[in-house]
Amino acid sequence: MWIKSQDGKRIVNTDNVTSIFLEYIHRGDALKHINILTDNPHHGGVFELGKYETESKAMEVLNRIYESITDKDSFFLMPEN
Repeated sequence: MWIKSQDGKRIVNTDNVTSIFLEYIHRGDALKHINILTDNPHHGGVFELGKYETESKAMEVLNRIYESITDKDSFFLMPEN
């Protein structure tokens, strides 16, 4: 499956990805935002797919990606925040 990043600057093939995960970004004690990231060891890096203001929204998107992968969809567009 292919995933187009939220900013439209990257398209990722999930066949080449080892994981898709959340990264929590804090400003002091407060949660600033949550990134959804993917790692691709074949291309040497971790790439941001999207950025969300709440954990519930980030988890909703992560679950939708999971469902799309398990349903064998061919494409997933990251939703806006």
